[in-house]
Amino acid sequence: MCPLGDCRDNRFIVYGGTERRHHFKHRGGAGHHSPESVAHHTAKHLIARWLRQLYPGAQIFPDTQEVETGQRPDVLLVLENGTRVAYEVQFASLTAAEWQSRRDRYATQGIKNVWLFGGRHYDRLVPARDGTAGQVQLHPVFRAVLAAVHPVLLIDPFTETVALGTGQAVDRLLTAAGVEPPDLWSPLVSIEKRVALMDMPATKGVIDIPGVREQIQRARAGHPKWLDYLQREAAQRDREEAALQRRLAAHAEAERRERQRRQQLAREQAATAAAQARANEARRQRVARLSAALQERKDRWRPQRDLIEHAIGILPDVVDAPTEAAETAITTAAPDEWRWAVLEALASNHGFSVDPRGLTDFVPLQAAARRTDAESLLAAYLVRLRAAGWVWFWGAHGPRPGEAVRVLAGLGVPPKVRRDSALRVVGVRVAGPGPDGLPYLRDGTPTMCSVDNARRVGISTCAEVWAEAHTQAEAQAIRAALVTTEADLRHALAPAPAPPDLSAVHRALPAARQWCGAREWPAWKSLLPHLHEAAQLTMYVLEVVHHGQGQPGVRLGNCTEDDEKRILEALRASGFVTQGWTGWQPTFGGRL
Repeated sequence: MCPLGDCRDNRFIVYGGTERRHHFKHRGGAGHHSPESVAHHTAKHLIARWLRQLYPGAQIFPDTQEVETGQRPDVLLVLENGTRVAYEVQFASLTAAEWQSRRDRYATQGIKNVWLFGGRHYDRLVPARDGTAGQVQLHPVFRAVLAAVHPVLLIDPFTETVALGTGQAVDRLLTAAGVEPPDLWSPLVSIEKRVALMDMPATKGVIDIPGVREQIQRARAGHPKWLDYLQREAAQRDREEAALQRRLAAHAEAERRERQRRQQLAREQAATAAAQARANEARRQRVARLSAALQERKDRWRPQRDLIEHAIGILPDVVDAPTEAAETAITTAAPDEWRWAVLEALASNHGFSVDPRGLTDFVPLQAAARRTDAESLLAAYLVRLRAAGWVWFWGAHGPRPGEAVRVLAGLGVPPKVRRDSALRVVGVRVAGPGPDGLPYLRDGTPTMCSVDNARRVGISTCAEVWAEAHTQAEAQAIRAALVTTEADLRHALAPAPAPPDLSAVHRALPAARQWCGAREWPAWKSLLPHLHEAAQLTMYVLEVVHHGQGQPGVRLGNCTEDDEKRILEALRASGFVTQGWTGWQPTFGGRL
């Protein structure tokens, strides 16, 4: 059986043939270790057995105990007084730097170390010639071993012997150590004799090879500076130890600072992650609130939208454009609600140009929102309307300053062609041609309508138009004619229906009678004859006085509230007016 404890399959078989004698070998595919491994295994257990005989009370660990440096000696001896000695059996090739590094690591923990070399790399006999009998080649690592005043020990585990490398090179090193190690010029190391390992003493665990002490004594006797050298060496070792301790302390301090830095970085990263989590949660809650508010607005607007779609059909697709998150935080209405209000105001002015400044009145704002926010939303929506063919303007991202919006389609006149694929942005405008081949002149002058020549929409714009069109006295007279008093209201509620008194209206609006007389009016089947004149004047007030702007209602003279409702409903059923976002307004381009 294979003697190696870590052999995968320690069973042997008998092998032999015509060329080689019969012998034992591993089974096919087993073993996987070289003969040198067998020698190494035998050598370390041989040393362990020798140490057990010399030190019965000591602890001996053959290749099983790891020391503080992470090294695992081939054999570790721990004496009763705590002294530790590491025995290293080296069969594999080793460089001088590697040997010195491993030796220094043992020294940092106060562990003595003894090195024994063997195998074909080190114990390589020189062919017998004159004066070379019993000599071996000087391996490069032996120079470092001898320079450290460590004897060259050669072990043969199969003969259980240890040899001391002596001769001229070793003597010169030991005798001249008082100054500095000389160059080892000789390539050979002499082997005087091989001593059985079991016959050798070991003082404090260190192998006492016969001849070593004699060489050291000769060196001390022949060189008075030897003791000074040893003292200097001891002082140098102390200095090196102090420097090593300083380096270790500096390294420990650097590690401590690095650990603190990493801990601080971890705390900062944790704080950042917590802040990011809080921000994400706040963002999620805000999105949830906006989504809930948006859904509540849609639910509130849905019944009114159903009524509108029941009357005129499905609303255009541009009303249901994708909603941006910022839009919900700016307006108080559902997105399709205010878009329909804007589209209705524009479509009721089909064929005309409209001042876009009043369109912001159709975008109800939150208390914290600004008018510029409404202008940004409106500009983006107008760009969508232009792409869908509803309106036209030359600005790239909205109407240019002073530019009116030209209305190309109405509720009963759908857009002719979409323009989103044909538009090309050039600076702050779009490239032509516009609708019906409308060009943008090469000299830079746009063929656009000015807001000064455009219709105005929106509540604030109506107030401005009213102030421009009438003096204060005329405005008071018109308002007095359009709004009845309580006395007139009680008189209008008399049992016998009588035509409303519209004389005050005719006096305030002298052109109304001529305007109404120039038009042909249908017979409103649902409207009593005594209200026909009031219905005609209602159309005049909505279209001429209010310039087509939506009004909550129109009260003429002493018309009752019920009469007003009947008039407006009859006008709506006949297609003259429609009820939009801002109230009742005429359907331009229609019947009149």
